Amino acid sequence: VNYALVGFRTIGIDISDDGFSEARELIKELRISKTCKVIQANCLKLPFEDSSAASVSDTLCFTHIKPKDQKKYKSELYRVLKPGGYVLMVSFSDKDKHFHGHKVSKKYTFRFDPTNPLMNGYSHYHGMFNFHFGKKEIKKAFGDSFEIIEMEEVAHPLYHHRFLWNIILRKPVEKNESKTT
Repeated sequence: VNYALVGFRTIGIDISDDGFSEARELIKELRISKTCKVIQANCLKLPFEDSSAASVSDTLCFTHIKPKDQKKYKSELYRVLKPGGYVLMVSFSDKDKHFHGHKVSKKYTFRFDPTNPLMNGYSHYHGMFNFHFGKKEIKKAFGDSFEIIEMEEVAHPLYHHRFLWNIILRKPVEKNESKTT
């Protein structure tokens, strides 16, 4: 929605349709239905044409992709992006303490603990895979296909014990393609 508010044509996707009614109501309320919509889709099989997106925003999606599916996810991003297109990504940092309040493994399946006050309201995450990336894992995951423009480790805006990566990737412009003005 925020991208549409500043003039971008925006399509939000999620594999679950849990938040869609709220998102659709907000889109209607803000009168941005001509430039913004939400659809249910799988990020491992994006319903978009090749080279059709100038940018892709990933807020805590890749961080939940199991290692066996990460290559497919990356290839889908690459496929739908136009040459020179950008990926704006937020992922969990390996310094993140998630909802546990202490250091966690880099890869694990979230187990909801109703006795842990840091997990209040997050029972729906039970069973979800989590990958907490270090700088090396990000470079390994994307450096062979994308130009890594920026990687910045930041404190979570709401939780003092949480840390995230803000990442900007760029799909290279093919050498045999020329830009026209």
